[in-house]
Amino acid sequence: MLHNILLKANEWNSISKQGKYLNVVLAAGDISARITLLNNSTFETKLVSGMAFPIPDGFQSVAFLSETSQQTKIWLGDLPLTYTPNELITVGSKSMQSTQKELVYGELTTLLPARVGRGKATLQADKDFYLGGTGSSVGSAIKISAGTLFEFSTQGAVFGYSIDQNDTPHYFNNVDLPLSELPVKTVLSEVSHLVYNPVSTRMIYQRQGYLYHANKDDFSGETLITNPLNGSMISSQDIIIEEDGFTLFGFDDVRLTKVKFLFDDYSYVATEIANTPANAGAYNIDIKGNEFVLAASNMKLWRGSLDGGNYAEISLVTYPAIATANHIRFLANGDLIAFQQSTGDYAITSDDGVNWSQHQLLSYSGMAPKQASLDPVTGFLYMPSAGTFDLVVSKDNGVSWSNVSIPAEIGGVINVEAIAGRLYIASNNYFAFGNDGDWTVYYLDDNNATNPKPHIVNDGTTYVYNGGTINYLYAFGGVRGTAGGMKVNVLEEIS
Repeated sequence: MLHNILLKANEWNSISKQGKYLNVVLAAGDISARITLLNNSTFETKLVSGMAFPIPDGFQSVAFLSETSQQTKIWLGDLPLTYTPNELITVGSKSMQSTQKELVYGELTTLLPARVGRGKATLQADKDFYLGGTGSSVGSAIKISAGTLFEFSTQGAVFGYSIDQNDTPHYFNNVDLPLSELPVKTVLSEVSHLVYNPVSTRMIYQRQGYLYHANKDDFSGETLITNPLNGSMISSQDIIIEEDGFTLFGFDDVRLTKVKFLFDDYSYVATEIANTPANAGAYNIDIKGNEFVLAASNMKLWRGSLDGGNYAEISLVTYPAIATANHIRFLANGDLIAFQQSTGDYAITSDDGVNWSQHQLLSYSGMAPKQASLDPVTGFLYMPSAGTFDLVVSKDNGVSWSNVSIPAEIGGVINVEAIAGRLYIASNNYFAFGNDGDWTVYYLDDNNATNPKPHIVNDGTTYVYNGGTINYLYAFGGVRGTAGGMKVNVLEEIS
């Protein structure tokens, strides 16, 4: 039968039981067994978790010894144990298990769960990170330097966090609405910047340049959120969503301003991050860590810190072909890519405009950079072609491009969002979710759509705004997921 045997450190625990078979079902590390046979002779052996030890002559008692206190499970009987637990990867020996985990900035994440039978563990990362055990906090963890092979032994849980502000988590939605069901649709005009408020369970959104909150189910009870950006929010921008609120960008008079809103009561803190005379407008703003780049409405490009420092114009003099660039964004490697939407020209700089490399999508006419999306996890840049409705992708920071295979029935791509290898495509009257070659396609309406756009919202719902004869907002249910952060290689020795 199966015995639950408590072993105290360095103390023999004897069990009077006759039998011919001994199986160690669960134990941490090596344990010693002192076996007394039916003829009263005695011998000792080492055992590990998963080891089956037959004794044909039979035994009358067994004593066990462990160097550490632990709870074990051991089979003693006349018949062999035929059950082998799933977690026993290699029976009768230690086995190695390799995984890769992700740590995010300033937030403790589980690297190793508590696990009986774990021996030594080794961690390694290319960047500095902090490590702690159960009960640790951001302030009490210890620093592990980049490249260090950190070895330790524990069966307890281990936690870590990144100290790099760029290692923020990225959230995606796995759309799971059955094709047999129609998405919920609401008549709502010019809606964008959707954020779910987990405190009030209401939806926040921009409509016609103003910020509102309303009932999540049908957008009834629309209420204006008073703030200095109303009427002057940047139409193409990142939304920074945190546990207690969210941040948007726009212009307070002529000053580029970030506004942090709290979910509790929609109170806000406005911070001027640049004073830009005659530039009270922008085509787009892009955020990377604590930095931003801006394509202003006077066709100038700017870069600065979200704290309001180091604000400066990015020169285009060395590349006059896009001297009127109207879109700029960070690439995955930190370089900047600037587009002239009307010509299809674009250029890349790694030194804030001192030098530019010239590029052009000769095979794809009418690029739509305002509808482009950079996957923050893979680093791939996706862009629809306004001329051909193709979808193209650059996997090498804008140097080369290739076609993405899209479902034939959607007819073409108007807007795309990309997160963690998942693509959300909006076309005239269709919405597609998936990746290159594997798609689920939903029909919207024959609605003479104009500029349909997907929105991945922080409650697991993906919305598609489909302006046309009637302006509809479609809701597709799904499951929220998380990706991103710094990579930590983990090697465990499991008994």
